[in-house]
Amino acid sequence: MNIAIVDVGSNNIKLEIFEVNAEGHSHLVFSEKFPARLGADVFLTRKLRSENTEVAIGALKEIRRITQEFKCKQTVALATAALRECDSGDFIERARREAQINVTLISGLEEARLVYSGVRAHTSLGNRNFLVNDIGGGSTEILVCNDDDIHFVESLRLGTVRLREMFASEAKDLVKLIDRYVQRSVEPFLSDIARFKPEAGLSTGGTARTILEILREMGVSLREDLRLPVVEVRDFAEVVDQLSQMSRKELAKLKSIDEGRRDIILPGAALLLALLKHTRMTRFMVSPNGLRDGALADYVYNKVNKNVYLRSQAQFREAGLATIVDKYKMDRGHSQHVATLSAQLFDIFAEVHKLPADARDLLKAAAMLHDIGKFVDYSQHHKHALYLLSNMSLPGYNNDERDIIAHTARYHRKSNPKASHVEFQRLSARKQDTIIKLSVLLRIADSLDRSYSSSITGLRGTKIDARTWRMGFDTNAESQMERWAFNRKKESFEKVFETTLELE
Repeated sequence: MNIAIVDVGSNNIKLEIFEVNAEGHSHLVFSEKFPARLGADVFLTRKLRSENTEVAIGALKEIRRITQEFKCKQTVALATAALRECDSGDFIERARREAQINVTLISGLEEARLVYSGVRAHTSLGNRNFLVNDIGGGSTEILVCNDDDIHFVESLRLGTVRLREMFASEAKDLVKLIDRYVQRSVEPFLSDIARFKPEAGLSTGGTARTILEILREMGVSLREDLRLPVVEVRDFAEVVDQLSQMSRKELAKLKSIDEGRRDIILPGAALLLALLKHTRMTRFMVSPNGLRDGALADYVYNKVNKNVYLRSQAQFREAGLATIVDKYKMDRGHSQHVATLSAQLFDIFAEVHKLPADARDLLKAAAMLHDIGKFVDYSQHHKHALYLLSNMSLPGYNNDERDIIAHTARYHRKSNPKASHVEFQRLSARKQDTIIKLSVLLRIADSLDRSYSSSITGLRGTKIDARTWRMGFDTNAESQMERWAFNRKKESFEKVFETTLELE
């Protein structure tokens, strides 16, 4: 079968069509790039240019025609920074209506996860840590990872189109300005990155691949590692300096830079150099694989080998949630313990709440992050949790899942949802039902670690009759505070589920 992957980016719309066999193995059968410049002005005005919108819709119509010609079974279309940072609803609706293509808007952290999946699908990193980076038109995704773990992940508002529009400067000054701007952007994360000791950069995306071709054209000596070309940062710095001194006519003579990338290649090269410099990388590799390969891998794993897909997704989510817990100075031990207890409660009371299995992971995420609001203020931390979580990207979760996680964390204490709670009332009935049930379970789980001692080591539940359940727990320490808190919180459970809950 043929699968089409469409990347609606800030500079171009890229189409790749893969033939995938029954075992999930794939090979590229068609590739095309459509200049659209959707990111033009977006990062300054938060609005799409009408003329660029028309070009992009026209490109998507042509993509639809091509996918029909190749008899593609599925078209996966993803939109990144340009559409993330504007009101893109009309564009997405037009794409669906006029081109019959459903465009999915993904977060920066979801973009990072797909980049990681794309690299790992084709390159074995082993147990060596690398600084994977993907420079796009509007954002740059960075991860510290190996084959088994993602230690750090972040999406930065740094991109070739964004920087070109931010800095109207002569080329030589542009490199210095970008260096200082990148330094300020990555500085909060440098200690986290250094802690995992990445031994080299690993760059993906069109900017990195163009830079590699420039280096080859200019005669830079390259080595090889992991079957990928390796560039010394000092050699790269010399090339960036040469590029900064070239006129537009001189840049046009370089065969490695296509016309659509000439005005953004220097911002991209300066960005990559600054990122490598400030993270203390002395060399970097360039991978031909990235976001679109990750989107394909996701589709294949989900359809052909769902267990592999779910393990990869869970790994990314866990690493990202742990990063947020540390960033907002939550008690990691308490967060993880409440998450564990929440999952046990979800399983014990499955026949009571009757929620789908994937809601379990949303409950665990809400449990991990339920105390995030304490970063602002303790007394109203449940309300602050809703604001913070609703306005950040959660790694590996889409916007609908983020809504459920944010509201579940909001209702882990104090009042239950009310008609006066505007944000809650805006949600669909399905989301509201899920949130009410998950938040009740989270309240119970949180009560069972009231002392922050992780003293409750295991839970069990027994159904006494149709309307009565008895719950017990194992403990390795005094648990009077947990018993007291449980008896206070169980009222919400009994009201929502119309079930009496007793404690052994």
